[in-house]
Amino acid sequence: MLQETHREVLAAIETQLEVQKFLFGTRPLIAEIGLYGQFSQTAIDPTASEIMRRDAARTFQWLQDLDDASGVEGDWQASDAEIGPVVASLLRFISEAYLPYLDANAEAAAQKKENFSVRLKGYEFNARVVPYRVSCRAGLRQALSEAAASPENHPSRA
Repeated sequence: MLQETHREVLAAIETQLEVQKFLFGTRPLIAEIGLYGQFSQTAIDPTASEIMRRDAARTFQWLQDLDDASGVEGDWQASDAEIGPVVASLLRFISEAYLPYLDANAEAAAQKKENFSVRLKGYEFNARVVPYRVSCRAGLRQALSEAAASPENHPSRA
């Protein structure tokens, strides 16, 4: 499952990089720095790096560009612009894999379990409970609640 999701996320990033140098405009956004942190590790792992270089060369180059993006000038895309293929793919991935994982982890933590099992994208996934992920889930739920309540996110409420 991990290899499949790795390839899925790489494909999403690769598709976006076909049309622009960064995922959300002509300079990196903090979300890209978060992805960089994760993918920079796969870029140095021999097996994952080989997959990336072979199947996602733009993504491999994007990581090199992000390694020192301190002097990059440019604009972020407008907040009302279409989300683009990378965001659509990542949101789908998050809803199918990451959120169910967070829910299962939180449920197991509440039951004081050390390990849990959850079905993600058709695969059985076994993991140890990570208390930090419980706070991540709470933070995401809070941010979503605040975004949903914000009048600027709902033009009909303005």
